[in-house]
Amino acid sequence: MVRRFARPYDGAARGPSRTGRRRAPEREAEQAGLRAGDRNAELFAGMVRFCAQLEREEFEEIDVEFIEDRIANSPIGVAYRSSYAWILAGRGDTERAREELHATMALLHAFDANWLSLQAECAEACVLIGDDAHTATLYERLLPFAGRPATAGRGVTSYGAVDRLLGDLAELLGRHDEAVRHLDAAIRQNASLGCIVWQERAERRLSRIVH
Repeated sequence: MVRRFARPYDGAARGPSRTGRRRAPEREAEQAGLRAGDRNAELFAGMVRFCAQLEREEFEEIDVEFIEDRIANSPIGVAYRSSYAWILAGRGDTERAREELHATMALLHAFDANWLSLQAECAEACVLIGDDAHTATLYERLLPFAGRPATAGRGVTSYGAVDRLLGDLAELLGRHDEAVRHLDAAIRQNASLGCIVWQERAERRLSRIVH
């Protein structure tokens, strides 16, 4: 059942269909999940759409009302709050992003399926707004995961190699050599994983800091 549910996403990842038109993977997967009786089908499709928007940096297109509702009403609201800080930072709303980041970091982060993506999202916000209050903490939290991908959305997607985030944080901390080392590793890891968007992000970041 899981494999049938995921198949539409596999096709979309490979590119356009035989007709030359890209399929709508979220819609196809949602319908497949509903037919299979999966109660999380709609949420799963929404998560893939959300993560794709983050990859494309389409921050203005993201449904923040849904995220605000989950922050207020979900028992795992903190896991949504970290992405909210990232989105606000991406929209250029620096002060609100900073407030959300500080509020998120002040909360308990249960070491569960959302922990790693929560740290990654906080790191993204931290880098975008140049916040130095939590940079060292996030670096230390993520360092044991160097060499691994940051799985997000309970396995729905990935933010690519953790080393990309470590490189960004190290640069904020003024650790130039460590930043270069992490970003070099992130480029290799993301290429191996097929995380092209995150590979290109690491390449751009590395190019900026070595020139």
